[in-house]
Amino acid sequence: MKTVGVLGGMGPKATVYFQDLVIDYTKAKTDQENINMIITNHATIPDRTAYLEDNTKDNPIPYLIADAKLLQKCGCDFLVLTCNTSHFAYDEIIKNINIPLINMPKEVCDIINNNPSIHKVGLMATKGTIDSKVYEKYLNKELFIGDNNLINKVMDLIYNKVKCGIKVSKEEFENVLNEYLNNGCDIVITGCTELSCILKDNDLFNNKYIIDSMKVLTDKTIELAKK
Repeated sequence: MKTVGVLGGMGPKATVYFQDLVIDYTKAKTDQENINMIITNHATIPDRTAYLEDNTKDNPIPYLIADAKLLQKCGCDFLVLTCNTSHFAYDEIIKNINIPLINMPKEVCDIINNNPSIHKVGLMATKGTIDSKVYEKYLNKELFIGDNNLINKVMDLIYNKVKCGIKVSKEEFENVLNEYLNNGCDIVITGCTELSCILKDNDLFNNKYIIDSMKVLTDKTIELAKK
């Protein structure tokens, strides 16, 4: 069994949810059959979107690199990053470590690219994820992001609700989701792990119109840890 290093705390709720998902989806009958994880729930890492929108603000990259090095030193075999926006720093992180780091956006896009029935893809994400194009670089399908009004609705769900400990109702989330579907999207990526928490709270995990980045990361983590 390999040991997984989790670059977490972005945000803390999403990090805990990732750990729950790995446990829930690991086929284990004893404690010892579960996956070893070492987690840095580093909540004080500077906000990624804030930095991407204003580079004079505190840069999160040195913090991410330091945590990655720490997890490597602790004996982790590979790392995961439970924040989509932080993948703007992916190349910088892997330059500084000697173990693999799963690329969550790439894993999501690989699944979509291999599905011929999907033609147009919606992306629900932070402004930082959208601006840094961490999904566009891997996606071979038509991408729909929406106008600033729609992006701000998604940002409100993330920053003013989940990050503040306020639960989002099923109706509230589906109202936003339907704006993507009404614009012809065959599927919508929940490209922020806080959005994954909304899916959990409202039993929307198996919605056929959603591909959840957190669940994709979970599946890949279990696959690599069990090899």
